[in-house]
Amino acid sequence: MREGGDGSMPLRRVALIGAGHVAATHAAALAGLPGVRVAAVVDPARERAERLARRCGAPLVLGSPAELLAAGACEAAHLLVPPPLHAPLALPLLEAGLDLLVEKPLAASGAEARALEAAAARSGAVLGCHQNYLFHPSFLRLRAVLEAGRLGRLRHVAGLFALPLRQLESGRLDHWMFRSPLNLLLEQAVHPLSLLDALVGPLRLEDARPGRARRLAPGRRLVTDWRLTLAGTAGTAQLELALGAPTPAWQLLCACSDGLARLDLVDGRLALELPGRWHEAIDRGMRGVGLGLELLRESSAALLRATRHKLGLGPRVDAFFATVAGAVAAFHAGLSRREAGALAAERGRRLVELCEAIAAAAPAEPPAVRPRRHALARPEILLVGGSGFIGRATVAALLARDRPVAVLARSLDDPLPPLDDPRVAPRPGDLRDPRALAAALEGVRAVVNLAHAGGAEEPEAIERAIVEGAADLFRAARAAGVVRFVQVSSIAALWLGDPRAVVTGATPVDRHPGRAPYARDKATAELRLAELAAAGAPELVILRPGLVVGAGAGPLHPGLGTFNRPQHCLGWNRGDNPLPFVLVEDVAEAIVRALDTPGIAGRAYNLVGGVRWSAREYLAELAAALGRPFVFHPQPIWRQQLVELGKWAIKRAGGRRAPLPSLRDLRSRGLVARFDTSDAERDLGWRPVTDPAVFRARAIQVHAADPE
Repeated sequence: MREGGDGSMPLRRVALIGAGHVAATHAAALAGLPGVRVAAVVDPARERAERLARRCGAPLVLGSPAELLAAGACEAAHLLVPPPLHAPLALPLLEAGLDLLVEKPLAASGAEARALEAAAARSGAVLGCHQNYLFHPSFLRLRAVLEAGRLGRLRHVAGLFALPLRQLESGRLDHWMFRSPLNLLLEQAVHPLSLLDALVGPLRLEDARPGRARRLAPGRRLVTDWRLTLAGTAGTAQLELALGAPTPAWQLLCACSDGLARLDLVDGRLALELPGRWHEAIDRGMRGVGLGLELLRESSAALLRATRHKLGLGPRVDAFFATVAGAVAAFHAGLSRREAGALAAERGRRLVELCEAIAAAAPAEPPAVRPRRHALARPEILLVGGSGFIGRATVAALLARDRPVAVLARSLDDPLPPLDDPRVAPRPGDLRDPRALAAALEGVRAVVNLAHAGGAEEPEAIERAIVEGAADLFRAARAAGVVRFVQVSSIAALWLGDPRAVVTGATPVDRHPGRAPYARDKATAELRLAELAAAGAPELVILRPGLVVGAGAGPLHPGLGTFNRPQHCLGWNRGDNPLPFVLVEDVAEAIVRALDTPGIAGRAYNLVGGVRWSAREYLAELAAALGRPFVFHPQPIWRQQLVELGKWAIKRAGGRRAPLPSLRDLRSRGLVARFDTSDAERDLGWRPVTDPAVFRARAIQVHAADPE
């Protein structure tokens, strides 16, 4: 350790290894700890690491843990990277004696977890595993109640963990957790299991009953539901897991010798039921009244705290930050005693081994049927962003024509169909890596750019990803001798707020400065590419898909409105106007045709299908197919603008920069302009689906398919 700035106390220097969303939360938690400072951010994505380093004032930005050890700049580190990287990155740090807090799960297998424990024991390093919700404020209150003996002895805990998976909803099926039942358990089930382990553990598995496997893709299924029976030294437990459930529910019912405790971790509420001294009927009524008053008090206090934070008058109060802040504070407090306490690696290892035991009960998957292997010539087509929703459909369309294709993506280690076809050549890397980009473009005749902002949140990062990424790719394609460049843009780049307007491919993009970052950057990217293309090859063709729907993406499209809750759509307008829907298969067909059609250089085409239901009609069809109570709430434009102005005022009051909300952008989101796609149909020979029954089957009913 180094001395503090005033020489009064030792200063622990901490490295953040990984620079994503979780790392930013850890940085905010560390900022509130005395005697601790973030001294380095470590991530191979230099731009992302530099952005986080600026936010938390870290003087060093490094590319790997090896560089961190060589620099000797830190005494402790937080490892905040995907689970497969935990063991390989943590081992050398622990062997060097660095104290280490690892995000859950401790490792990707029990063997790896034991190896990390052994390395820490040899070097004397403190190894902790951050189990996210052990420090949830409501769970801490529950533990305090139980430890005080207010309910007597704990006998049994019944748990329900049913939460949506945003990766599943958005079609990101190549995520690590979807590769096996064990991965999914390690990624998700450790949350409730860690709480049960703290209440009645150490846990042992008595029985594991898997539910039906869910169909993720052709030839790929995964068990997402489990019924578990567990036992520990302090009692027994049952846990229902429904991973990827549409409605969130996370509850614990603690049955004690002298009362009940009901914990709702979604809403952060704890309710106690203790018998009173009155006659049973009176007592039951009194308990109900008391429970109602307690829930009202808790809910009102939570709303007040959240409002104070939004107005910049109070600290951050969301449960996720509170759990991280509590765990980070506990870990660093324990370092002075050379222990990890509740975050001890022993618990992390037990949970990994428990997940392995549960996964062993999953039915064996039949071997995947691999496509017939072809003699693979070097692909002449490169898809950038080919592992996404539209990208996978485009790959399938190319393979249907027996055309090999290369796909540039950050990770294609265990691809889902159709990316597992031997005619698909993986090209690891991204647009920020010039060498990987040059290697991927070697021998390529045509490029399709489907890249997006990649989860970026700051307007500057979105602009760099969309605008500068497209320009860099175009320049690299020119240097590689590429003949045609297909830029997949979006109708968001257009002004669509005039119901009298008829929009064609020749309609210019909207240059109004008040548009939202995504729409503005899509328009700017088109203009930048047009400037570059004016100087010579490759030929530029721009395609602007409408509201793309179909298998592989979630059914709740943001083009309908805002879904603050899955069941309720807050529409962009009255929801009566026809919307520019298009099936993903039709978009893929247009992309393939744009690769080879002669005489279309410099042209732009809007891709809108022939079935143009309104938002109300689409949502009604979806409700009927899924059996869910979706409700469309029409919103006048003035009300939306008032809400946006309120959000803007709150952000400014909290000291955050925020552009003034644009009424023009809200009007454009209503998509009231009419589309004429006869140019795309004529020039490309494109024939999108016009039959409502076919559209219904591919856009709606596909989401109600049997999960088997």
